Amino acid sequence: MQKEVVSYASVQRYLTEIWTGRVDWSFGKTVAFTLMTLICPPAWFYFSLPLDTRIGRAPIIKFVCHIVSHIYFTILLTIVVLNLTHKIYEVQSIVPYPVEWLLLLWLSGNLVSELSNVGGGSGLGIVKVLILVLSAAAIAVHVLAFVLPILFMQHLDSDQKMHFVRTMLYLKNQLFAFALLFAFVEFLDFLTVHHLFGPWAIIIRDLMYDLTRFLVILLLFIAGFTLHVTSIFQPAYQPANADDGQVMRLASPEQTLEMLFFSLFGLVEPDTMPPLHLVPDFAKIILKLIFGIYLLVTLIK
Repeated sequence: MQKEVVSYASVQRYLTEIWTGRVDWSFGKTVAFTLMTLICPPAWFYFSLPLDTRIGRAPIIKFVCHIVSHIYFTILLTIVVLNLTHKIYEVQSIVPYPVEWLLLLWLSGNLVSELSNVGGGSGLGIVKVLILVLSAAAIAVHVLAFVLPILFMQHLDSDQKMHFVRTMLYLKNQLFAFALLFAFVEFLDFLTVHHLFGPWAIIIRDLMYDLTRFLVILLLFIAGFTLHVTSIFQPAYQPANADDGQVMRLASPEQTLEMLFFSLFGLVEPDTMPPLHLVPDFAKIILKLIFGIYLLVTLIK
């Protein structure tokens, strides 16, 4: 009954007016606005403010700002998870790096936003909660890496303490990697918007649309799993020599993506992957778990 009502042209026009907020922009102008907010953070920040203007009140503008905000958050998580600013084995102090402070600030904002919208979520709303819970656990691990050596490891020398700290930081990164994986899943929540507000889901039924939607969902999962597996191969301990460090050949997203692609055809198994000798012992368990989930998800898709 709902689809029959929404299929009326007058109802579609009304829903479209609500969705656009009477902002009469062409498709090209909307895409240009999205790109501007994506490549120009000040523009994104300005339009994310609660502006009492026609553009500021338009749902489509708020939707674009939410997408760009989540893209920024995903990029920030990627930088932290893949240790793009520093290597774990180079860490000499437990004090977080600037990018980690920025991530903490961003997570605080996400928490405030989630608490202010209690009861307003639906669909994949639980994913946001999982991201916050995993991030909170990662932050707790970082705090423990600072507290435990001071309280219970005073009998150990500095090298042993630093080994423990780097192990804890690696565990923290794995928790953030799970949060990053769910952050890619959260992109699916944005794909449901047109089904609720726009006429696309009623008008477009052709095969190419379904194929495109399938590819988008598959690419989101592959991207999330690629970054997660890459984070597992980030060395936590100092390599004995340069060649030893090169043995972990999946330390870059490009190599991991190639491995995951060929694994779709059964050409890769967990036991044939590069050795995990520069990371904690539990890393192989995480790798098998993530790799198994990846194969199940791609098989279902």
